[in-house]
Amino acid sequence: MKRKWQHWFLVLIISLVFFGQCPTQKQAIVNAASGLEAAIEQSWQATASALRVNRSTADLQVAEAHTVAVPDLAFTAYAVKILDPQQERIYQYWYDEAGRPTTEQAAFDARAAAYVARYGRLSRDLYTRLASSSVTANIPVAVWAEQGLGSDVPAATYPHKIYLPLVIRGGVACGTPVECVVQFIQNQGYSVDYVSSEVPVVYAALPSTVINTLQAQTYVAAIYVQETGELLMDSAVRTSAAPWTWERGITGEGIKIAVLENDGVAFDNPYLYGNQYYMGWWKRVGDHATQVAGVASANHSQYSGIAFGAEILSANALTLLESDVVAAADWAVDAGADIINASFGTTCGGTSITSYDKYFDWVVWEKRKTVTVSAGNVRDRCSSNHNVSSPGKAYNVITVGAKDDKNTAQTEADVADDQFSYFSCYVDPDTASSNRLKPEVVAVGQRIITMSTADPWVGVDEIAGTSFSAPIVAGQAALMMQRKDWLTFSPEAVKAGIMTTARWTSLKDDVDPSKQASIDKMGVGAVDTTAADNSLINGRIQGLYLRESDFTNGYYDINFEVTVPERIRVIIVWSSHPSRVWITNWILHDRLESDFDLTVRAPNSQVFGSYADEANYEIVEFQAPVTGTYRARIHLSRWDNSSMEERVGFAWYSGASLP
Repeated sequence: MKRKWQHWFLVLIISLVFFGQCPTQKQAIVNAASGLEAAIEQSWQATASALRVNRSTADLQVAEAHTVAVPDLAFTAYAVKILDPQQERIYQYWYDEAGRPTTEQAAFDARAAAYVARYGRLSRDLYTRLASSSVTANIPVAVWAEQGLGSDVPAATYPHKIYLPLVIRGGVACGTPVECVVQFIQNQGYSVDYVSSEVPVVYAALPSTVINTLQAQTYVAAIYVQETGELLMDSAVRTSAAPWTWERGITGEGIKIAVLENDGVAFDNPYLYGNQYYMGWWKRVGDHATQVAGVASANHSQYSGIAFGAEILSANALTLLESDVVAAADWAVDAGADIINASFGTTCGGTSITSYDKYFDWVVWEKRKTVTVSAGNVRDRCSSNHNVSSPGKAYNVITVGAKDDKNTAQTEADVADDQFSYFSCYVDPDTASSNRLKPEVVAVGQRIITMSTADPWVGVDEIAGTSFSAPIVAGQAALMMQRKDWLTFSPEAVKAGIMTTARWTSLKDDVDPSKQASIDKMGVGAVDTTAADNSLINGRIQGLYLRESDFTNGYYDINFEVTVPERIRVIIVWSSHPSRVWITNWILHDRLESDFDLTVRAPNSQVFGSYADEANYEIVEFQAPVTGTYRARIHLSRWDNSSMEERVGFAWYSGASLP
């Protein structure tokens, strides 16, 4: 939503150009983005022809227009989406760097070819690391095995549990792609550190010569540098509005939350419910894991967790090296966790999506787990770096930033003093169109008192960090799942419900408290558990399972009733499909496989819309002009042909707390 809002001025200029009212702005467009203006003019001509109408193109609207640029590949293309408000149809047009008409797929294929020509099957970070490393220095890497959808060799015994039948390449003597990777590494005289039981990734420490040879093998999809994370520390309950949900008997009972850490939860603490460790022989209980567990689920009379009835699983890894963390996360999946909370990350890292991000995208998509992740904290050593940390850059997770509630939360006036936390990271992941929003939401991350590892079992000092914002949202997800148990299989609906009910008003900026914090920093706002519960009770959160055939004439409609003309927020969320793509999409890991747009038509025929093409959500916000039946229309922009269905979360909310 952030980036789309930044396009409104460009859209206005473009409209004026076509009406012949603003020649100076026309020249500015030509100077600022060569080829874009011509591309848009051609789009309008093509659209008018396609619509076969006898009205002026002035009746049409440029819904989205942007440059798709990858500077290190010297790649540029232009994309335009045009809305016909009368028919409520969206038309999309693509142009190459010279302004010549092309298709989205052709543009993507050209970008993929440019990437492979430069980087091969290596991530950008690994390519750079190899260029600067000694040929004898071993580099910890994550090797993702190629996955193919087809009919040549059925994978009846394939070890990874997924929805669609996988096949392996015919004529490969070493077995499955994962087995081939393992065999290759061992044949080179190196050991394998870990093979994931849930996703097709192999971890090992290898020299550059072996890495370069391995990336040329057909059974390899991509190779990344292994990431090393760090713990993200630097009244929360009342601010999140949980007590009002508890009064309704919703406490998270029956839901399992896995605390993914490099130390264990102190289950000797009588206020924490749970006794399962990933590494029972290496319990090594720690303050951070215990504090995170307490924020999510402590059953304490004063310092209660958000979902105090939920069970905690301690997914305690040996270290925060990626292979160790993935092993613990695999265990959590197999142990039946409904929610996985990751309060760590690669703080001070870059903006490229990593293997960490890809792993958790897979867990959400294939294993149907809701994953909450800390956005990351700014530290003294990287004070100028507000980049969201991995795995918070993943499409499918809920990335959570932090706010300071000043320890006041009982009245609207108390909420008005809330402020965005100075340490909370918010710079978005790389995408060609730069229109992804991270974090999606914020929660309290300062002035936290929670559980400890020893008697009297409650900490004496206030703690801070996005480490403690994320488990608040994990607790909220647990409350929602107890309310509606089908949500345990619909992380998209959980995410849509949390985002659509988040509060935006009165959150002050950390740099200038006289101003409101930007959507760039805080996403759609601060979480509100009771608002989400109200939406569930009123049927305002849905999980949709849609096939391509459900999009009659290219769209799917949902009606809802607005009884008071308040501010309205409508959201759809869907998942990235890391297991459904071919090799070029693995390497160009910033592309979303399917894409939808969203419009809402009011009873008076006004149309409001959201048209991003590299975010796996669309957000429409508007002031309802009238009461009555509103129609939300999900437009099919791009469909992943290897997917049988799309799982889409749909939610809407109304209220004065929205912007």
